[in-house]
Amino acid sequence: MNKAVVIPDRWADRDTLAYEVLSFAASQRHHVWLVGGAVRDRLLRRKTNDLDLVVEKEAAALARSIADRFNGAFYLLDADRDYGRALLHEAGGARPLIVDVTPIQGQTLEEDLRHRDFTINALAVRLRFDGSGDLVDPLGGMDDLRQGVLRLVSNEALQADPIRLLRAPRLAGELDFRIAPETIRAIRESAGLLAEASAERVRDELWRMLGRPGCARAIRVLERLGLLAVALPEAGALVGLEQGPPHHWNVFEHTVQTMQATDRLLALLIGRDRTRDTVEAVMWEHLSPYERPLREHLLQTIRGGRNRAGWLRWLALTHDWGKAVTRTEEEDGRVRFLRHDREGSHLVWERLIALRFSRDEARHLSRMVRYHMRPLFLTRKDRTPTPRAIYRFFRDVGDTGLELLLLGIADHRATYGPELHLEDWRDHVERTVKLIGDWLDRREQVVPPPLVDGDTLIEALGLSPGPEIGQLLEAIREAQAAGEVRDREEALALARRLHEEHQRQRAEGDADSSSGGEGG
Repeated sequence: MNKAVVIPDRWADRDTLAYEVLSFAASQRHHVWLVGGAVRDRLLRRKTNDLDLVVEKEAAALARSIADRFNGAFYLLDADRDYGRALLHEAGGARPLIVDVTPIQGQTLEEDLRHRDFTINALAVRLRFDGSGDLVDPLGGMDDLRQGVLRLVSNEALQADPIRLLRAPRLAGELDFRIAPETIRAIRESAGLLAEASAERVRDELWRMLGRPGCARAIRVLERLGLLAVALPEAGALVGLEQGPPHHWNVFEHTVQTMQATDRLLALLIGRDRTRDTVEAVMWEHLSPYERPLREHLLQTIRGGRNRAGWLRWLALTHDWGKAVTRTEEEDGRVRFLRHDREGSHLVWERLIALRFSRDEARHLSRMVRYHMRPLFLTRKDRTPTPRAIYRFFRDVGDTGLELLLLGIADHRATYGPELHLEDWRDHVERTVKLIGDWLDRREQVVPPPLVDGDTLIEALGLSPGPEIGQLLEAIREAQAAGEVRDREEALALARRLHEEHQRQRAEGDADSSSGGEGG
């Protein structure tokens, strides 16, 4: 797998903040090296927002100087080891430029590079004032880069930092590289070391791996390396778990296929990838009118700074976790997974909390898992959802209904796989996109604003505060969505009728109880 690798004249494009930073750093020290991923990505002509610099001494001081020079923020990452970071913002840039500065580890630059993780990251450039510099490659990283191979610098690299166990499949998926056979063996033999890594670092590597394009390939690599059961045991429990029709694949393979279908869907909506097969052409035909609002929605971040597109990929990963603990087989051989959505929601919550995601993030994903089956019932071919059913769906899930509907498209594709019939697929996508349009185009009709509030009901009907008030308000909202109630007077009339009916039923119940007691 030959990669196009070109040694550039300069290690950042002119008229960019990165270029200014490299030039400034070179002017402040006699020896400044650009190292690691920034060199690798420049050689592969990939964009990067991370610069790693190595100097002989006073690394944190240089990071502070960079932050001051470019009006950024300075962070002392490790006072004992003299690690510093400058966080810089470029006009019009979506992401900040992160500049980490560290002192040489060891006596020489080559010794420093031998302490790194993979040969393709053990590359360095001694910077000049104009952003140019000569490449230093003591470990054959350029050859591995050209061949598309991920190779450990040494087997000791895993013992030195167990998080590198996850970095291997993450980089393999991100760069579309293959992992060298000896590195595969070393990872399999050392998989247990992952338990020594902090939950926060495991979380960050998993997010970078599974919340971005290439997530399906990465999850396969995790499983093949023996890391899935260690990092995400709930996903590991799906491997080889059989399920019946209409599913074409077992649960793990279905999960991978759902992740892949989700990735392709996001490539159309966010990545603006216009290469598509017949199945994807049907998706695009129906989704394209909503490309802009869906893209804006999916690029929104929730608390924690991670965006909805990433969480949609994690929803594809986790949506069937509950199947491993709910699988039953009937006498006739039928396989069932009753309440797997509820059980899966609990499992997802516990795993995300264990990985030190925030409670808001854990709630966001576990709630989507809890409701991921709802679109299946709303898009059934044999029935059209009522306005009340559509209202209840969006009432329960809000704008995350968009993610659930998009997952429903990917899930449907992954369910049937090569047995997918084009006309059935077209019908499913059309029904799903109709619901997406309901939310985006007719939100106030689908989930109408309340015509009355609790105080109004209490005053108009002479009611006392209590659960009945909430029940009446909800009945009014449903009737609004169904087009049965259009104004305040009709809302109050419905509430009065329902209240009187409730009173009559309660009176009849009391009479029956009284009669039953006398006859005993």
